[in-house]
Amino acid sequence: MATVAVVYSGDDEARQRAAAGEPRYAAVLAELRRQGAEAMPVVYADEVADEVRRQLRGVGAAIVWVDPIHGGGKTRSVLDPLLRDVAAAGVFVSAHPDVILRMGTKQVLYDTREMSWSSGDIRLYRSAEELRAGLRMVAGTRVLKQNRGNGGNGVWRLSPAGGDRVRVLHARRGSREQEMAVGDFVAMCAPYFAGDGQVLDQPFVPPEPAGMVRCYMTLDEVVGFGHQHVTALTGTEPPPPAPRLYYPPEQPEFQDLKARLEREWLPRLRAVLGLDAEALPVIWDADFLPGPVLCEINVSCVSPFPDAALPRLVAATVARAGRR
Repeated sequence: MATVAVVYSGDDEARQRAAAGEPRYAAVLAELRRQGAEAMPVVYADEVADEVRRQLRGVGAAIVWVDPIHGGGKTRSVLDPLLRDVAAAGVFVSAHPDVILRMGTKQVLYDTREMSWSSGDIRLYRSAEELRAGLRMVAGTRVLKQNRGNGGNGVWRLSPAGGDRVRVLHARRGSREQEMAVGDFVAMCAPYFAGDGQVLDQPFVPPEPAGMVRCYMTLDEVVGFGHQHVTALTGTEPPPPAPRLYYPPEQPEFQDLKARLEREWLPRLRAVLGLDAEALPVIWDADFLPGPVLCEINVSCVSPFPDAALPRLVAATVARAGRR
């Protein structure tokens, strides 16, 4: 029987709950057992990384729902070496850190700028000096995104305000539009370039009236959709976001998008990034604005997802766990 670990963030209390049979991702664990696997919840924190490494060395596959960057202000400096070590020992890890770096950062928008899902004039800045020079050429409304981040953190709508000034609006909830000098904005963005940090610059694509469609993927197959009317970056004081609604992969209004993603864009994406189908995660998503235009790809810690995606996600994981 294949053993599959479901790895998620937590503290001592979360570990106690998991040991008592009350883990997060209970539905995933139940589906794993239904499909004949031995399911094991594993609660991760940097402080117990060595213990987690020992646990994962004995499994066939690990689905990882850990995102140290979001909320906690941490990095993946402990998690990623652990996952690479486990994967090198023969464990199927989804998502592998190297796959996250290749397709799950904002750089993928730059790497695929020649594809038909692109918003057009996309630039990549690798330093504050490059950002300052690029902003001198800004015409029209743009969106700037730090290379790694989520929840709207480090995502800005920017437009010229005359002279050496710009109007900016952060995508974080509760933000208001500000006007400031270009130099002040560049200084505010300086932390985005720490280490190997970068900033992506692309034209602003209004999300309304169609909203944003999220295509949930297992490997190279669409397994569900999410639809949301996005409010971030839409006004000077954006209203709260609308809830995301979830749909199965057969949802009629999204079939054209599904066909293009599976038959045209995904093969091209894999070719550009040098990824084969076996390297793709068992759960990831691609977000599309009206056009359709690719907004971003999420690879790390994709949750929640449509109920319809669960059986396929688990089947793909169990199949890979059984190869060990």
